[in-house]
Amino acid sequence: MTMARRIVFVLFVLSLGSLSLWLFATRGAADALESALARARAHLAAGERAQAAALARQVLAREPLRGEAFALLAPALADTGTPAEVLARYEVAVRRAPRDAHVRSWLAVHALRHGDYASAADQLDALMTVSPRYRDAAMAALGQLVADPDFADALARHFVDRPQWRGRLLRYLESDGPPGALDTLHGALGRHGQLDQSDVARWLAGLIRGGRWGEAYAAWVGTLPGLPERVPQPWNGAFANAPTSVGFDWHLRRTPGVVAQRVATTGGHAMRFTFLGRPVAAVGLEQPLLLAPGPHVLRVRMRTADLRASRGLEWTLTCGDNRTRIADGARVRESRTWNDFSLEFEVPEGDHCTGQWLRLVNPASRGVAQALRGELMVTDVRIVPAARP
Repeated sequence: MTMARRIVFVLFVLSLGSLSLWLFATRGAADALESALARARAHLAAGERAQAAALARQVLAREPLRGEAFALLAPALADTGTPAEVLARYEVAVRRAPRDAHVRSWLAVHALRHGDYASAADQLDALMTVSPRYRDAAMAALGQLVADPDFADALARHFVDRPQWRGRLLRYLESDGPPGALDTLHGALGRHGQLDQSDVARWLAGLIRGGRWGEAYAAWVGTLPGLPERVPQPWNGAFANAPTSVGFDWHLRRTPGVVAQRVATTGGHAMRFTFLGRPVAAVGLEQPLLLAPGPHVLRVRMRTADLRASRGLEWTLTCGDNRTRIADGARVRESRTWNDFSLEFEVPEGDHCTGQWLRLVNPASRGVAQALRGELMVTDVRIVPAARP
């Protein structure tokens, strides 16, 4: 080995030794800091704030930017200084330790107490985003808070940024939220243009399932463009617009063996149903209604093309409870040209029938008898009051 190589080798060995000594020293210092932080947490949990603050300061003296120390110092000194000084400590702590749940929670509560709902929403958003284990608690808190119209308004503004938990909160309110909270939030979202059609659909479906037909109808009418003076039932009976499956518009359910299409006709539009030979109980076309008690007449125009159905297809009306049958009829088996069909019925009195469902169904017995082939076209569906006999 040449002299130069020996010198390089010796220097390399010496540098390794120095590095090892430095790593050992820094590891020891790091261990000491972690130990001090652990003791500070224990003191804080025991209510010994002065001891916790002293240890947090020791850590900051060694590592001035150590976030955990700021997160401990803020609550340890919460009873000292002016309110502004306490707030300033927490604001420093949240910048240095953004994942600390206690700091986020304190700032959220502080903002709520001072009516700063926008800041509270920001803190709760961050709490659910950076501290997932606190997500359920934060969700429950939001569920209670949105019952306040002012907080709901601030949250609707916050939703402009489309936080990841937006949909989860709406689903939580649908199933577990306090009464009226979902309605309040939906109203705020609507005012700020933050309601998706899927949001409206879930909201209205929940109201209908809960038997709140009148509220659902009023909310749905409020979403219609231009707020028409007259809202016929069924809505969109001539299929001038594509069914939305929202509220009191036509609902199209995916049905195996049925292909549904909105098509143009010489006089406007119609729904065309193509049947592929599979058993079908319900065609998949239905609409919720809000009819007054009393006699009515359903009128509809239909035509078929090579329709093979053992008992044809017919319309049924049931009360909103989906158990009480009102009527069925206006049956079609073969109609190669457009023909008018009608069904007289009477909506009964009673809370069980405040809302109704209109559906196109196959009345044949279950199984092979329900197999359908061919086509059916439907348009001009109307319901008008009938004179009492």
